[in-house]
Amino acid sequence: MMIEASRFLASKSLDEAGWLSARSGGVTATQVARASTPKGFEGEVVALQNPEPVEDNPFMAWGREAEPRIGMWLKDRFGVLPIDWVIRHETVAEFLASPDGLSVSHATICEIKTTGKPWESYKTAPIHYRRQIQWQLFVTGAEECVFAWMWRVESGSGFADGWFEPRVEVVGVDLGMRSDLVGVAEAFLVERESRVFGL
Repeated sequence: MMIEASRFLASKSLDEAGWLSARSGGVTATQVARASTPKGFEGEVVALQNPEPVEDNPFMAWGREAEPRIGMWLKDRFGVLPIDWVIRHETVAEFLASPDGLSVSHATICEIKTTGKPWESYKTAPIHYRRQIQWQLFVTGAEECVFAWMWRVESGSGFADGWFEPRVEVVGVDLGMRSDLVGVAEAFLVERESRVFGL
């Protein structure tokens, strides 16, 4: 199923203010993943009531530098094109996703992470990233996500890749997790309307 053009709301590179505004109007993959525990749910509601700017740091800066080249590596091997758009769900406008890549057929998305831990002891991605992936699959309608992560190591006064190539896992749809996340998102929207907007 192709994503209709009207569901692409804003591009970060073309209009960052519009991109931020679009994301603020609904529930993103990051929010629903964090809100999936009772403590995380409360933390996300409090963050809506008292938003604080995220302070940049060298780890985030290196991640921004690494993501485009990882994205091109994924394009060459999996045919997933880098994108930076906010996409809304087909029927629920408040359900949003911002995958790092999308195939021409729209059947495959990608998600890119950098990490200070190699994750080699994991059989799959950590749970909070799996939740993000499942939400993005749900919102976009894609069938699979190519999840790629690169280990960040210290090198001189900065950072470098810890591997020659990213680690990759192709993740399919998990209907059980999807159902749980939809419930979290619906509850989060109700709580947001009640506590933030007083409705």
